[in-house]
Amino acid sequence: MRTEITHITKVKITKLWGENLNFEWHLNPDVNVLAGDNGSGKSTILNLIVGLLTGADNFPKEVDQLVYSISIEFNNSSTVSMERIRGSIENLEKQADHDDLLKKFLSNLREIEGRNYKNLKEKEIDISYPAVNGKPVKAGREELEVIRLDHVSTFDQALLPIELLRKRTAEGETYLDFLIERLEKNYLNYQVDIGRRALEALSSGVEEVSSIRQRIDSKKSLFLDLMDDLFSHTEKRIDRHVNGISFLKSPKQVISPYHLSSGEKQLLIILLTALVQDNQPAVMILDEPELSLHTDWQEKLIDHIRSLNENAQIIIATHSPFMVSKGWASEKYVFQMDKIKSR
Repeated sequence: MRTEITHITKVKITKLWGENLNFEWHLNPDVNVLAGDNGSGKSTILNLIVGLLTGADNFPKEVDQLVYSISIEFNNSSTVSMERIRGSIENLEKQADHDDLLKKFLSNLREIEGRNYKNLKEKEIDISYPAVNGKPVKAGREELEVIRLDHVSTFDQALLPIELLRKRTAEGETYLDFLIERLEKNYLNYQVDIGRRALEALSSGVEEVSSIRQRIDSKKSLFLDLMDDLFSHTEKRIDRHVNGISFLKSPKQVISPYHLSSGEKQLLIILLTALVQDNQPAVMILDEPELSLHTDWQEKLIDHIRSLNENAQIIIATHSPFMVSKGWASEKYVFQMDKIKSR
């Protein structure tokens, strides 16, 4: 039985954008900051990771055309990979002796085609071949315990008319509003779950009621305190008397999360995502989270995420030096794009 998956250990990419740009990135289990010039490929690498992990058997064509291959390895040595296979069957068979993934692809193709396989010798193919632990996805998926992945993109934009029909929010019409609406539902589910756990602990009779409540509610209380502190400069405080998310500026002035500024929405989304992970292993990918965030918020962001879920692996692409100024600026945590290039 495989060890539980808790984090990504390595990402390997060949021929980014069809060029001789290869990367091998060995990741930390806690914090990883990807830095580099505009256009160097930071966001593309994050999108490739998300694309492969969220849809390995339905990998988006607009993404898989960007690379020849990508593989992601986890702490228990499980792998998810995608390789773009191109060429004639005859030439691919010659290469298969040195490529296990290609060998499995051809074996799978023989099984599907049967007697017709011999007639394909001269056929040229161009196909993206996803695999789990070296096996075709449908055969190998059961071997992979899929870790929770949260991709938080804080770039705000108006939803297109068709998206509004599919993702209509209660009060808002932007991408951040859509994320807030989805997270509000997750937050309600989270509260129901911690309430259930409190009742189970209480019924066991092992702990006193006060200690149970403090232990179960500690992360939620921390989240509420953080929001009050971070929004104090505008005299907003989170409403602790409702199950959903709303803010108070005075006893009578209630502010919907949809009416926050873009920076406030972004901060709420990031920290609420960390909270509802419920302190479980998760991969949290943030693409330029500094957008619209005050520098004070940027400096504290990594620490705040880790305080809400110390079991999350944080992967960030950023241009901001403030993001790493509070103890995360060493080469151990910051990976320059030119330093993870490989031949």
